[in-house]
Amino acid sequence: MLLTDVYEELQAVGAYPSVNFSSTDETTQEQDDESVAAAMLNAGVSSVVYRGDISRGGALDVALRQKGYHLFQDNGAWRACVAPTHPLASHLYDPDRKMSTSGNAVLHIDLTSSSATQGQSTISSKSTRGAGRVDAARVGDECSPNLVNVNDIEANANNRFYALLQAMDVLPSPVFQGEHKALCNDNDRRRRGYRYCLPISGRKASNFCAGADRMELLAHPTRSIRCYSCVLHMLLADVYDELKATGSDPILTFGTLLGAVRNGSMIPFTEDVDIAYSGSITSNGALNDALWKKGYHLFDFGIWRVCVAPTHPLAAILYDPDEPIAQDYAVPYVDLYNMKKQNGGTSWKMQEYKGIIPGDRVEPFSQVNINGLPFDTVHDPHYFLESEYGKDYLKPKPRKPEEAFPEETAQGGGMHILHKLVSRLIRFGGRG
Repeated sequence: MLLTDVYEELQAVGAYPSVNFSSTDETTQEQDDESVAAAMLNAGVSSVVYRGDISRGGALDVALRQKGYHLFQDNGAWRACVAPTHPLASHLYDPDRKMSTSGNAVLHIDLTSSSATQGQSTISSKSTRGAGRVDAARVGDECSPNLVNVNDIEANANNRFYALLQAMDVLPSPVFQGEHKALCNDNDRRRRGYRYCLPISGRKASNFCAGADRMELLAHPTRSIRCYSCVLHMLLADVYDELKATGSDPILTFGTLLGAVRNGSMIPFTEDVDIAYSGSITSNGALNDALWKKGYHLFDFGIWRVCVAPTHPLAAILYDPDEPIAQDYAVPYVDLYNMKKQNGGTSWKMQEYKGIIPGDRVEPFSQVNINGLPFDTVHDPHYFLESEYGKDYLKPKPRKPEEAFPEETAQGGGMHILHKLVSRLIRFGGRG
């Protein structure tokens, strides 16, 4: 199945594929679909030879993703394997096998260029365990950023997201072309603000993205089924953790608190994450350093804000090459609101909040949950939300009809359901 589909897609993109077999009796020759399938039953496939170039986000990558396959690089060589989004995933999935950390640990097809010069990849990364960052590369009119090495990220032992991410194969760097090549340079990122953020798109439909979770990103969703709030949930968890670690006493506020109180999740159509903090933040302080080491960009735009940087370990799957350089507020981001005590501690002032908050409404902090993760917030969240949004804050305001999953066709809807099931298997330990 894998060989036949990869062979067909290589043919479709004009790569003139031919198949090499591990059997020494096989001779290289042109083969039709039936002979390829038959040969696979009798001989081990060593590689499929192709002409031309392969790149992340290219025609072959897109075609294979649409069929449920994953094109990746392992030690510089292109390979293809069955992805969790494959239509037959529920039948192929083995819950007793451990998460793969090597391309050789799963069934795959090696793709080998017919020419050494044609085989130069436009993607810079190889398996980089032990390296601080993936080296940047510039090939002609393309470049790839220096990626954070996920294995250098220090995370709590109970952080399942990073435990799984660090057990997975390292993703390649995204390839930037045209105006996006500016994202390979981080020298003046603070001055650029939003324009250094990784261009990211995602779905915001309530009927599609209810309860969206960062764990779903580990299933490598395509742009058509990735939820915007999955990225926001990842930002929330990481920025909150680093604020906590630097002693900034973070609490959820505004729309993020509203989502937590309404239904314990991110609001699917929200644009950002809202966190308040105490103390001060500087452009070269501890918070900036901690976030940068995880692949995030802290910048001052009226207030301090955070977005996903081009150096993020998941940049290859989050990046949308069809989006322009990010404009203000046009990517997933976090708003950080400074708050401080006033009048001898009897009241609090918070950036963007329209009044003064009585001290006993703020402390001691209470807790709310988002997707099962606990977060601190004000002592009386109902007082805060009612004063900010009105007495009917629990009732969502009418919005324009959201775009549903494309026509909810049997195939499209099935792929959405399958993707959600795979995401939940990852989220809850690989078992239903």
